[in-house]
Amino acid sequence: MKLYSLPILALLILMSIETNEPTMSVDYNDTVAPGDIVNFSIHIENTTIYPCNDCVAYVDIDSMDDETLAHILDISPPFNLPSIFPSDYNVNGGLYIKWGSDTPNGTYDIPIVFEGTLGECDGGCFPFTLTHTYNVALERDVPKIQYMCNRVCDVIGGLNAELPVTLTNSGAGNANDVKISIYGEIEGYVSPDSFDSLLSSDTYPTTIYINTSDLDPGFYDLGLNIVYYDDYFKLYSENVTFRIQVRPQRPQMEYEILQEGRNIIFSLVNEGGLKAKDITTSISIGDEELYNEMIDEITTTGSVLIPLHVPEGVYGDVSMGVEISYFSNDGEAFSEAGETFINIPKNTTGSDYKYYYALAVFIMAFVSIIVVRKRWIGREK
Repeated sequence: MKLYSLPILALLILMSIETNEPTMSVDYNDTVAPGDIVNFSIHIENTTIYPCNDCVAYVDIDSMDDETLAHILDISPPFNLPSIFPSDYNVNGGLYIKWGSDTPNGTYDIPIVFEGTLGECDGGCFPFTLTHTYNVALERDVPKIQYMCNRVCDVIGGLNAELPVTLTNSGAGNANDVKISIYGEIEGYVSPDSFDSLLSSDTYPTTIYINTSDLDPGFYDLGLNIVYYDDYFKLYSENVTFRIQVRPQRPQMEYEILQEGRNIIFSLVNEGGLKAKDITTSISIGDEELYNEMIDEITTTGSVLIPLHVPEGVYGDVSMGVEISYFSNDGEAFSEAGETFINIPKNTTGSDYKYYYALAVFIMAFVSIIVVRKRWIGREK
């Protein structure tokens, strides 16, 4: 026998094999999104020597779990074969299921049953049932809106302020019917405050406009709410919080005393919303003035550190007086004054120095006396 005839012989042997039951093969789309339809393409072949009677294929809802059934909107009717399906014949058909748009991500088991009877029923036939389970994965393309903005903002009281915000959809799905609003202690609005759709990877700018005309200087909380739907009509909500510092519509100098032992630093800060000019600062302890200088200007939120030299004889609980005068850009004059009690430790380092200095002078004098005495004795000899 020639070698090329072996595959032909094997094929003939396989074709001659009969089975006890017909065969069913299924092809289907195993990964879908919520709201999609899963189509099962079915191929049935009667590989038995008997005719197949009243055979049918269907999705077996009786063996499905309740969670799976709850997310299926529609199931196709059974696929009925011819009432008598002879041996060696085959047929193609189809079944389907439709998923609900709110179906969560996951893998779901779908059982399909093929059943009927085999043989000549007038002379006796016997039933058969084939059941195969097919896994269908649902993957939802979910949007995710991220924002880029300054979460802590300085604004000037009495003026309208603008806070820019950039929205980016970093998710795989689209964000639809996007609505933006603000809430909190400050009145204002957002513009634009809605988008029909924010596609995946798209970026859109918007702006928060706030009115500070009736607000006292201080800190206020402001919230931004973003609401949108995905392609499956699921609702999402994002919240962004801001801390708003309202500064007065003027320069406002404030000070702080930083102390470490006898080392003192005077911190001068402009907490106002406008620049301060020609700032004259006078700092004194008791009747003794430690500092009196003028600084050209300090911008809003700007600061200056001034080191102070404490006189040698000043220590204990003392009163530090501060007087500050300054002007705004339009020449309006302002002044601040205050008194602070601090404790300054005694300068022990200076006393030790004097002690060692005196000791050194005494030793030098003693040595000089000895030298002079030796010279005098030498002359006498």
